[in-house]
Parts: sequence; C-alpha cells; structure tokens
Amino acid sequence: MAGQPGGSGLPPASPLTIPMPATHLSGSPSMPASFTSPSIDPNLANNHNLYRSGSGAGGSPAMAPSRAPPASDDEQSLLAGAKEMEAAISALLHDPDLTKRQAANDWLNTYCGQPVVWTVVLYLAFPPPGAGVGGAADVRFFALNILLNKMRSDWGQLSPEDAAEIFETLVRQLPAALAPGMDPVVRSRLCIVIGAAAALAGPNTCYELMEAVERQAEYGVAVELLTALAEEALLRARAHPREVMECLQDCCPKVIRLLERALTSSVADSLPPDTIAKSLTCLARWKQAGLTLSELHREHASLHQALLLALQSRHSAVQDAAVGVLSELLLEVDILPGRDEAVKATIQGLVALRGGPHDSTDSPIVPLVAAIGTAEAGLLSGGGDMEMRLLQWLVELTAGGAAGGGSTAAAKGSGAAGGAAAGGRVGGAGEGAGVGGGGGGGGGEEEVRVMDTAAMAAEVWPKVAKVPRKRRAPALQSGELFTAVLQAVLSASTYPRTSLDDIDVDPDDFLRYREGPAADALEACYLELGAVFLDHVSLLLRSAASWQAAEAALFAAGAASSAILDRAGVGKQQGGGGGEGGRGGEEGVTESETNAARVFLSSLFASLPGSAAVIAKDSANIPPAALVATAMHTVAAFAPFCAHHPPALEAGVLYAVAALHIPNATGKAAAALQSLCDAAAPNLAAARVLAPLMQSCEEALAAAAARGGGGMEVDDRVAVVAGLAAVAAMMPQGEAQPALARLAAPALNTVQQLAPMQDSSPYSQALLSADLRVIAAIVSTVGDKLHAAREASAAGSAAAAASAASSPGGSTAAAAGGGGAAAGSGAEALLLPLLQGAWPSFDLVAARWADDAVVGAALCGLWGATARAVGGQLAPVLPQVIGAAAGMFQRHLHAACLKCLADIVSMPRVGARASAEVQASLAGIPDKLAAALPVLQQTITQTDKGGKSLHRPSRPQGQGQGQGQGPGQLSQQQQQQEQHARALETLQALWDVARAFVAHAPELLLPSPTFLVLCQNAVSCISWADSEAVEAAARFLAETIVGQSLMHVRQMAPEALALAATLPGTWVIPPGLRGAVDDMCRQLGGAVVQEVLSAVAKGAVGHEAEAALADALNALCCTHPRECEAAIVATLSGPSSPCRRAELSPRHIELFVAAATRQPPHPRRRFHCLMSDFGKVSSALMPPEAFEGY
Repeated sequence: MAGQPGGSGLPPASPLTIPMPATHLSGSPSMPASFTSPSIDPNLANNHNLYRSGSGAGGSPAMAPSRAPPASDDEQSLLAGAKEMEAAISALLHDPDLTKRQAANDWLNTYCGQPVVWTVVLYLAFPPPGAGVGGAADVRFFALNILLNKMRSDWGQLSPEDAAEIFETLVRQLPAALAPGMDPVVRSRLCIVIGAAAALAGPNTCYELMEAVERQAEYGVAVELLTALAEEALLRARAHPREVMECLQDCCPKVIRLLERALTSSVADSLPPDTIAKSLTCLARWKQAGLTLSELHREHASLHQALLLALQSRHSAVQDAAVGVLSELLLEVDILPGRDEAVKATIQGLVALRGGPHDSTDSPIVPLVAAIGTAEAGLLSGGGDMEMRLLQWLVELTAGGAAGGGSTAAAKGSGAAGGAAAGGRVGGAGEGAGVGGGGGGGGGEEEVRVMDTAAMAAEVWPKVAKVPRKRRAPALQSGELFTAVLQAVLSASTYPRTSLDDIDVDPDDFLRYREGPAADALEACYLELGAVFLDHVSLLLRSAASWQAAEAALFAAGAASSAILDRAGVGKQQGGGGGEGGRGGEEGVTESETNAARVFLSSLFASLPGSAAVIAKDSANIPPAALVATAMHTVAAFAPFCAHHPPALEAGVLYAVAALHIPNATGKAAAALQSLCDAAAPNLAAARVLAPLMQSCEEALAAAAARGGGGMEVDDRVAVVAGLAAVAAMMPQGEAQPALARLAAPALNTVQQLAPMQDSSPYSQALLSADLRVIAAIVSTVGDKLHAAREASAAGSAAAAASAASSPGGSTAAAAGGGGAAAGSGAEALLLPLLQGAWPSFDLVAARWADDAVVGAALCGLWGATARAVGGQLAPVLPQVIGAAAGMFQRHLHAACLKCLADIVSMPRVGARASAEVQASLAGIPDKLAAALPVLQQTITQTDKGGKSLHRPSRPQGQGQGQGQGPGQLSQQQQQQEQHARALETLQALWDVARAFVAHAPELLLPSPTFLVLCQNAVSCISWADSEAVEAAARFLAETIVGQSLMHVRQMAPEALALAATLPGTWVIPPGLRGAVDDMCRQLGGAVVQEVLSAVAKGAVGHEAEAALADALNALCCTHPRECEAAIVATLSGPSSPCRRAELSPRHIELFVAAATRQPPHPRRRFHCLMSDFGKVSSALMPPEAFEGY
C-alpha cells in the first residue's frame, strides 16, 4: 500500500513521502488509551504543503489569528496526527505515571519509523495559525529534535530534493524565531535543523543558506546558523557529498571575515559573553574548512589577538571556547609560512598570564599550555626567553599541584637530582628563563592534586625527549630539565600520606595517570638522564622518609623497565637502547650505561622494601600492602634480568613467595612469581628448588584459605601453578613427573570428589571450575614450554648454548636448558601419566555437570589445552570429547566449547588420518555450527551495543533501582551488554572452527552440503553492523576462497601464493577438494561481491573489518575474475547500487573493475587502499577519478 514502509507508487506531488524501514526503535504501535486519537492515514504524507497557506512566508505562530481557515479532510487528518504526537510527547515529558510514560515512549519509537513522521513532525513544530497544536516550547523542541535525529540517522533514505523541501519549510520560520515569544532553546534547535537540512540538500542549498545569513540582521542567529552548517557538513562528513565540503571551503574566508569584524570592532564591547563564546565556537567549526594557525596570524592578526585576549576573560564559556580554538589550531598540521611566528605570538600571550588569576593547576588554559608543548616540542627546545618560561610552567603543571613537589628530604640532597628537586634553575638566559623543578604547593598548604593537568603536561616530555640534542638550546642540553621533570612526575605519582579522597582525586583517574602519561614520561626521563635517573631512584629507595616515596621510586623503575633492560643488554640486543628517544637517535649505549643499569638492577633486587620482614612473615614490620604490590609489579617487569643473574632471581623468588601471604598484594605476587619462573625456568630447575618452592606456595594457599573469603583468587592460583609447572617442565622426566603430580594433586582431588555430585550450588560450581582451570594451566604451560624448547633445539641448540654462555650467568642457564627439553621425551611423556588417571573423573564431570555453563567452559578449556599439548595421543578419547564439547556448545553457545573443538580439529592427526570414529564425530560439527548461527544472530541483533534495539526511557528522577535489583546485580542494560559480548565472542570462535576445518580437515567439510550453508551465513554476516562479526566472517571467506592461509601472503598472485605456502604455519586446500570451493564461488560469488561492496560503502565497520572484506573480494577477483567483473558491474550499475551519494558513470565502473580484477593483482595492502577509496567515492568524499590511480 502506498505510504507504508517499503511501499511504492506514490504520486510525484509528495516529495517528502520516503519509504522508511523501521529503524532501531521498538515498542507497541498501538496508542495508549490515555492519549488515543484517530489513526493517521499514511497517505497524508502527500499533503505536507497544506499548512503553508495558513502561515505563509515569515508567518509566526505567535502572531496567528484566533480562528484557523477552513481545512480539507486531508489536512484535518494531518492535524489529528500532530495532536496524537503532541499528546505522546506531553505524556512522555510530564505524566507522573511511569507506565504511561513508558507507553508514550514505545509509541513514539515505533511511530518515528513510519514515513508519515517527516510531515507530521514538521506540522507539529510549525503548525498553521490557529491549528491548536505545537504551542508548548518543550513540545516544539522535541519535535525538532525528532526531525534532526531522523536526518542524522536516516539520511541515506532522504534524497537531496526532500532535504531541500525541509530546508525551505524551516527557513520560512526564521522570522518567527526572532519573535519575542519564541523560546531561545527552540530557536537554537531550529538553526541546527536548518544547517542539517542544508548540508543534506547539497551545495546549492548551502549557498542559499549563506546568502540568508548575509541578509540576517540578528548577529546571534547568523552565528548559530553558521555553526550548525559547519557542524553538520564538516564534522559529519561521512553523510555529505564532496561538493558540500568544497562549498564550505569556498565560503570559509567570508565567514572568518564576518567573525573577525564582529569580535574586533567596537561592536564587540556590546556583545554578551554568551554571543562571544558562540562566535568562537563558530570559528572552531569553520576552521575545519581550511583555516590554519599560520593563516590566522598572517591574514587575520586582529582575530588572533582577540582570541588571546579572550583567554583573560572572566567568563568561563568565552575562555573555554578560546582555548578550544587555539588548541585545535596548534595541534593540526600546518606547513605554511609563518607557523613559528604564530606559535611564538601565542606563547607570548600565554606567558603574559603567569602570576595572574589564571595561573593555577586547575586553570581552563592548562590544555592550551599542554597543546603547545605537544605540538611544538622542537620550537620550545630551541630556547628563547618566552619558550623557557613556558617550559618552566609545564614542569610545574606536571606535578599537578602535588604538595612540596613530592620530594623527600633524602631526594633533595642528592646532587643534581636534589638541586632540581629543591627548585634550582636551568640555564641562565635572564630572569625567568630557567626551568624550575618540583612545582606544586609548599609546606602546610592543603593539597588538591589535579590529575588531568598532570596527565596533559606529562604527555609533553616524551616528545621533548625525541628532539635531538644538537637542536636544543644550550641550557637544555644538560640533564637538569629532565631531572626537574622526573621530580615533578614523581610528585604527581606519589600516593598521599592520607588518602586519595583527601586530595580530591578519583582512584581510577590516579591509576590511569600512572599507567599512561606518567609511565611514558618516566621512561623518557630515563632515556635522557641514564645513570642520574637510576641514582635518584636508588637514593629515594634507600632514604625514603615514607612508604609512599619508596613506592613512587619503585613505580618509576618499573615504568622504565623496558629501556633499563635494553641498556642492560637483556631482552633486546645490547646497544640498541639509544633509539628514538633520549639521544634523539644520535648516540648508542655506552659500556658505562650498561654497567650502571646492571648495578642498579642488582641493588634493586638486593634491597626490596622490607624484604627481611616479608620473608620472615613479621607482621609487625611488614611494609604496607600497596608498597609490596608495586615491588612485585616491578620485579615481574625485570624478570628477564633474573634469568642471567642468580642472586636477583633468588631475592625475587623468595620475596614473591613470601608476599603471597599479604592479602592485598597476593595478585601482584602471584604474577611476579609466574614471570620469574617462566623467564628463569632452566635456572630454577637446575638449582633443584622446585620442591621447597611448592612447599612455600602450598603454605600460602593454606594461609589464604584459613583467612576465609574463599581463599586465594582463582586467577592468582592459576598464575602460581603455571609458574611452578614451567619449572617442572624443564626438569628431567624422572623428577618432573612426580613434581607435576604433586602440583596437580589438590585440584585433581577436588575434581574427583565433586565430579559424581549433582550439586549445582554456586560454591561447588566455583570450586570445580577453578580446579579444572588449574589443571588446564598445568597442561598448557608444560605443553607450551616443551614445544618451544623442542623448536629452539631444532633451530640450533649449539648456537643457543654459546650465546647463553657469553651472557652473565649464562653457563648456568645453558646447563639447565639441557635438562628438561633434551632429556625428556616431550609433553606427552610428562602429561599422559597425569591425565590418564584423572580422565574418568573428567568424563564424569562432562556427564553430570553438562548443564552448568561455567563448569562446561572450564572443562572445554582443559580439553583444548590437552589437545594442544599431547596432540594425537588424545585420539582414543577424541570421540567422547568431541561429542561432549559439541553438546555443551548446543546447550550454552559458549565460546570455550568452540575453542576446544578448534584445537582438536587443528591437531596433527585429525582429518583424513584420523580413525573412522573420530571422523564420524567431527563430521557432525559443521551442522551444529550452522544451526547455532541464527540464534547467535538474533542475540547479537537484540542486544546490539547494550540494547540499541530495545529503547526504554531513562529512570525518572527520584527513583532508585528497579524491583529485584540488588546492589550486586546487573542492570538490564548491563546484562544485554554482557550477552552481546558473549555472543560476539562465540561467533568469532565459530568462524575459527570453520577455518580450522578448511585448513586441517577440509575433506570433512568441503564435500558436505553444510559447507555451502556456512558460506551463505558468512555472506549474511558481512551485512551486520558489528565490526567483529564482519571481520570474522570475511576472514573465513577470504581464506576459503583463496584456498590457503593468508598469514604470509602479500599478493594473491599464483607465484606469491605458492611461495607463501612453503613458509611455516601455513596450509593449503588439496587440489582434489578445490572443486567444492569453486562451486561455492560460482553460487555465492555475486552475493559476496554485493555484500562486500555494500558494507564498505556504508563505512560502518572498522579498519580491520574493512581489510578483511577487501581480502575476500581480492581473493574472489583473483580466482574468478570474469564472474567477479560481471558481479561488480551488476552491483554498481543496478537500482540498489551501494553508491548512494555518488553517480558512477559506466567509465568509472569500468575503472574500478579494471583495478579490482587486474593481472597481476595488486599487493594486498594496495587492494586494501583501493577498497578504502571505494568507500570514500561511494559517499562522495572523493571523486571517482581516484580509480585511475589503480
């Protein structure tokens, strides 16, 4: 029927009747009884022009006569529809009954997906005189907002002609917007909608709007219209043609001159602050059309000066807007002449504010100061009085207002470091030219630390460190600047003596600052200072006046761990540490720097905080848990050093094992122990320390259980066990087997006890799943460790031993390295005795606990680890494992079940070489995958990104959580988000299983009818909105079509594919099965082409997903070029072409086809660029002539 969603055959006199599918809105279409009115005839969308005769050009509802003119039946129905919508809006905004508000929201959501809403909402926003609707400001604002949201979200279904009609209708309301009775909020919203309509209508309408602005006597309205046009056309560029961008670029100089006249003339003194702020915001939007800082300073110097003066404004809105404009201009690329002069003028304007009311750590101008440091590190490093003053300011801001600069008495007396900490100056270029250290409040002042300020300032120093020393001013070539920076970062990173709440700092903000900007700045300080940094940290550790200062020193060491290890010759090749930072890429690492790094690390492990008390479990003298946790984090970071330094290894292991007894440090201690054991497993195995280590860890586990609360966290237990298993794997087989048996015994006992039970209590579930994870960690660690050792031995054990013997402590490591991997028979010999005795219990768990998703996931994780570790030795039990894992997947749709199946399919002896029983078990898996896809699709669609398809009103003010939702329960939106994430993870695992079948068992999948079904579903997945789903499906299709792994493929030419197939880790579909893939391509090739081109044209997927889509099309073009050529032409020239915003002529289509199917084919990266450009061309962001370059 005409007018219905998806209908057709509408008369030409209805430009606003746009067939609209239901959008992401849901709810009941029936009107609530509280505001029911006659139903709306959808055909009334044809009559959107009717009410114009009543209002006329420039008509104003505020000036309307009391009696409306006679209306036709169609207009009366349109009026009824507007009243119906007005009643729903009023109920949603004002009705005290939550049920009625919910009903109104549901009705509006559904109604807004109908075509008639375009006309009705316009009628409601600006009704003809005397219509009796649209009188309330909040209703009119709501109606305009509906119109704006539809233009932004459904622009693809709105033609330029329709947008022009909306624009003309709205522009006629501008005089009414200036009437005294018009609400200013409604006026602002009207301006935004006009801008959106003009941008959608095209460049001619944008020029019309510019002419209307020039005629506009009210400056405030002109600014709002200009701002709206720029926001819609420049900041939402994906929705608009390239010609619109060119129009705004053409108009930009005129707009800048208009703003300059207003802000620099005598009229500016009479402008309200709010209007000035809006003018600056307008400038920020229009600069996107091509204004740079150099152009601003060179061609609009008075406007630049006005911006600098606005920084001194007492009105925060004006100041914030000026900071925003200048910061963005500074951070954007600008290669035009005059950039340095413009920056220096800005610096001079900023430095003039020093000592004034805006010179504080929480000042609104701080982002601008940081922006100059980030964008112009080279210019600042070149010296000059103003530049040095700004650097001094940045050092102070880096402390974030930390009291006393965060320095301790010990640090203040430590040579160069102490001089900077005490506030010394750098250089001597005149008063104020030095860079003071510390920054922050003094003595007894109350401290309020501003982490945002500290973070912004800290981000400057890595950039300054990359400036080569020869380009720096003489005063900045010494290390004093970064010594001051080091002290400032330590000040901001130090825990307060009381609590974070006392200094008004959010704990999450504090941790984010330390893990991000602070860590990067500290690494830059080390690369600059070298031994000075290490001396400062060492002295602070030895003489710290508080545990907070010691903790900050340990944090600093850990933050610079990568660079310190590099200079110590551990991990990376010795001498590669100068790199891009510190030395500006000019100088290498000297022997003295290497020795200093090694001495520092040795002393660090020898003086871990409170080591004697921690190891002795002296509760009266054990340091605070936060200090111990940071020490453990630092130890883990330096674990590679311990593999070459036995004293450090011993100190680290003893400290970590003892720290397991400290409740709030257990997690970091477990992670540190795992890192140490993994890095130095050969050393520990050779030292025969595993037995006492296990004993100490068992005591820690028992102590944690005695404290209550469920004992040690599962992740911590897994980390401890995995570390010990790594050591056991490196021992001779006769010693390793009993060690592993002892390590797994507690978990195996629990599994044996709980396996026959049918107790589904949360306690039993948590206990059983945790112990299954522990066993899986043992199996996985042993398998990975021995497989890596076997590969290293095959690659050349003699060379590895010689290299290890030449490094500090290397002879021990080399001797130990031969004990496990060489003497043992591999993972199978160590693990099979352990697993064979426990396997009946695992079978019992699979039978009794199959309905428990958590236990099932843990068991599947164990099966997968076993498949990876022992491979074909699992063959006798594979049919049962495959059946159980598949059954659990059907019950729970859990990703762990699919990962287990993927591991099994990827085993060396599966596929054609497997037994008939195993092949029969695997043969049914693809059918189960295909059956699960519709369920996963429904879940992902219904819970899309937290429930986009399930819109509900926000919780009313004054109401708490919903009924039945306790403090530990998740809200409905959180539950939807978790379901969405789980379904996506399962979907990705599903395509991994499908890829595993294609790679390792193609004879079980490709000849079956299910193969085509899976490929059809993969093609369907491409059209989904989730990038993760699109990427997984596209990669499956790409590798299937090309017939081999794309891991090493750089070009899909036959020669390049043949070469990549010879590299390790690749696979190729046997020639005898290639026919099934070719049949699939012939049947689905057209659909693949259409969906790939449509998905890329929409531009709704991420970069990785777009690359996977490009690979799929590239593979199809290389293997079936003729069919691809026909499909591309049909897709791009057909009525449903994805290029909605661009007109592709036959020549342009021919160019794209030639580029896509050329022989030899483009390299993969080049083809990715081609598809990226296709997306831009399809949205008119790039001319189609761009295809000529391919």
